[in-house]
Amino acid sequence: MARTGDRIRHERAKWGYTQQQLAEMTGIDRDKIAKIELNRRDIQADEIEALASALRLDVTTLLARPERIKMRANAARPSTQKAIDWFERCVENSLFVDGLGGADGR
Repeated sequence: MARTGDRIRHERAKWGYTQQQLAEMTGIDRDKIAKIELNRRDIQADEIEALASALRLDVTTLLARPERIKMRANAARPSTQKAIDWFERCVENSLFVDGLGGADGR
């Protein structure tokens, strides 16, 4: 099952942001963002709104259970090829799709 950190990493890559750029947009240290994306650190209450805003999500969507998330495309800002390649690798490794064979259940 995808976790919030996985969702943040996906959304960041979809918009083509680096961790440093997201850190500058949110005021959250880049190292903290890296740990959140790796699901090694929980998001603090004061960080949720900043992350949601920077990633153009509402807080409910950012924190929603994975089965309630719908993939969306933004024609005004298409994904970079690097982001598309990254997302396809994640899907192949079942990071975002529950039940496609991820050995660790993610």
